[in-house]
Amino acid sequence: MDKAEEGNRRGVPYTVSIAVCSSMVDNAQSLELATMLAGQVARCAGIFCADEVVVVDDYGQKEEGDKTVSSCAAFLARVLQYMETPQYLRRSLVPQHPHLKHVGLLPPLNAPHHPRSTEWTKYREGVVVERASTSDGGEGFSLVNVGLEKPVKVHKVLPANQRVTVRLKDKGFEEAEKAGGDHYRGKVVSSLEPRSRKGSFWGYSVRLARGLREALHGGPWDYDLKIGTSERGEVFDPSRTDLPGFRHLLVVFGAVDGLEFALRNDRRGIEATAEGGDPSGLFDLYLNTCPAQGTRTIRAEEAMVISMSLLSTKFPKFFDKDAANATVPPQA
Repeated sequence: MDKAEEGNRRGVPYTVSIAVCSSMVDNAQSLELATMLAGQVARCAGIFCADEVVVVDDYGQKEEGDKTVSSCAAFLARVLQYMETPQYLRRSLVPQHPHLKHVGLLPPLNAPHHPRSTEWTKYREGVVVERASTSDGGEGFSLVNVGLEKPVKVHKVLPANQRVTVRLKDKGFEEAEKAGGDHYRGKVVSSLEPRSRKGSFWGYSVRLARGLREALHGGPWDYDLKIGTSERGEVFDPSRTDLPGFRHLLVVFGAVDGLEFALRNDRRGIEATAEGGDPSGLFDLYLNTCPAQGTRTIRAEEAMVISMSLLSTKFPKFFDKDAANATVPPQA
């Protein structure tokens, strides 16, 4: 089997997005507890290989055209971005902020794009630390910190402090050291390549949505399967029900007052598309993933894990014997 065939076999040809209403953290009794809630969202996104986490500001905008978001939306997005950033890049890429006061309490994401300095992996995330262009008009280069003892030299002039995904040319420390020099060799590639070619989870992007409509229609992809979750939805039985085929999936979770609250507070005309304030009409599927619950309510962070545990079994690559596993990251 050649490399192209192997890439097609191991790559993931679809994306998974998770949207969560930011008012979930507003119920927390302290900043520490709110931070722990945000950490649970990040861990859920990592476990189920989400490509995107959408933070829905379900409090709504104060005025038409207002571009600000609520403090809980900003808080949740900031902690999610911090958790997704590899530890060795946080000092360079994540500014200090009061919202991040208690992030030291959080368990690490421990994802494939968070390798240790003693691990050699084919791909690494990095930040541009130095760049140089040639005076004779030839090709310039940049040096990228990827969390190893030496930076990686890439033959491309990039802005300083820019985050990039690097594919290393050598296949291990021994081969890299034989090449000599004060740097390793690599090439800047799309951040989607590790996922599309190797099937490896490679972090999630964070998108702030100023309302439910923006969450559903303002993303980088045209979501061809939109799933809403609610205790008033249709019961989802994974033993009897399959998901429709999709390229770009979006699963939306409400907070304390459900998606109805987010719908009421969206001031940009989405009400017209939902009859009687019922959000079910906004989605292709409106599902109840825990119909026999023994508590009056299911918290948002609990609903995420329950729902994604069931829905992910219906993803095309879930039971694939060739699917990438973060406990054994692909080296080549």
